[in-house]
Amino acid sequence: MILKHGGTMYVDGGDPGAQGLDRTLESLSEVRPTVYFNLPLGYAALLPHLRRDPCLHETFFSRLQVLFSAGAPMPAETAAALRDMAEGCKCDPVQILSAWGGRRSRRWRPTATSRNTPRARSACAVARTELKLVEASDGRREIRMRGACTSPGYWRSPEMGRQMFDEEGYYRSGDAGELVDSERSERGLAFRGRMVENFRLTNGAWVHVETLRNLGVEVFGTLASQIVVSGRNQEQVGLLVFPNMQACIRLSGLPADTPRELVLRTAWCTTGCARAWTGWCR
Repeated sequence: MILKHGGTMYVDGGDPGAQGLDRTLESLSEVRPTVYFNLPLGYAALLPHLRRDPCLHETFFSRLQVLFSAGAPMPAETAAALRDMAEGCKCDPVQILSAWGGRRSRRWRPTATSRNTPRARSACAVARTELKLVEASDGRREIRMRGACTSPGYWRSPEMGRQMFDEEGYYRSGDAGELVDSERSERGLAFRGRMVENFRLTNGAWVHVETLRNLGVEVFGTLASQIVVSGRNQEQVGLLVFPNMQACIRLSGLPADTPRELVLRTAWCTTGCARAWTGWCR
């Protein structure tokens, strides 16, 4: 993409964690991007700094045309905050786009589907790509693909090729999806998480990990930097929530040197997460 359009690519050496974010902020203070790529966690980590630092806000949004997110669903709260910031900085709207592709299905490009409008909640197959949905044992449907986004097999590993490609040459992605409208396939496909992540409880019930994680993200919003679903071969499901302390401090209204436990307890109660979570669990 960069070569085709005669652009310049800057590689950020940081990461969304507390230790690596400073490097990202340093890079963004020097570079005014037109297209920016990151994970949802990375965008959530940037939000407090974009709000607090007018110079960073101006530098980041001044030339920006597209924000691209992949790897996981972006919470609606994060997307809305980014749109609001962009609208306050420039007249032309900034597009927030995403795409999906197989983790190993790469020949000419990794992308198999892309959202056809910025605010769409579904994605459509890109050119020269075919998709099919195959029902699995847990009732969901696996997304399989073939075309320009896939290789014809595995290098010097025919056995792996037989495992990963079906009899029609479609790559088994291991991801679940469903048509938004079964009567109108052109309306696109909705991603339903990784099938291999799912597990059963001791009562035999299936736990759809990605669905559960996404519901947790909706409840916690930017208060959580990551959510891990547990409970394999146990009686009940558990969630391990890693807090975004900067967001918790900001939302709680407490000083930055407040003990961690008090910040978390205050943010939990102030934002209504406790009530929402209890109601959702029921």
